[in-house]
Amino acid sequence: MIKYLILLSTIFVLVFESPAQVGEWKLAKDKNEIKIYTRERAGSDIKEFKAITMTTANMEQLESHMLKVVEYPAWQANVTSSKILEQISPTEMYIYYTSDLPWPVGDRDVIAHCVRTADEKGSVTYTLYGTPDFIPMTEEFIRIPESLGSWQFIPESDGIVKIIYRFYGDPAGSLPAWVINLYIVDGPYETLMKLKERTEG
Repeated sequence: MIKYLILLSTIFVLVFESPAQVGEWKLAKDKNEIKIYTRERAGSDIKEFKAITMTTANMEQLESHMLKVVEYPAWQANVTSSKILEQISPTEMYIYYTSDLPWPVGDRDVIAHCVRTADEKGSVTYTLYGTPDFIPMTEEFIRIPESLGSWQFIPESDGIVKIIYRFYGDPAGSLPAWVINLYIVDGPYETLMKLKERTEG
């Protein structure tokens, strides 16, 4: 199991960080102590985002929100439903969620293989590997064919936790890239704002 998790982590780093695959991060929004960065990816018109903030919430509160998958619509932007498809272990599961997009664009669904890892310094990462073929598609939603994301919770000094939220996804269908690129700034900002509101005392 440990070797398996190390392999997944290595794949995550290679896909996210390969110099041939990505451009430089550019600051797109800086508001309420939340910074949103975007960057280009080779071979795609869709940008990747990285959202960073600091919080006074503790690690237990933050991890609780990651594990309560059914509650994602309450704080994750544009998520309309979410559930666990299969719980492999306390640190590994397959999750399913749907996203509401404005008419006339079709709504999307996503399947992610979620794996929790931790390092010796106490940092915790939830990596979301897109697994679009885990269950059959339906006519109601357009399946996102490619996605990769992560949530990192990094303990800092004085009880502060640094949150790094990253995601890249190809929405498929006829959705213009410029429309998607508008969502990748305001969406993660709204998500982090709601997460902080729900966890900070």
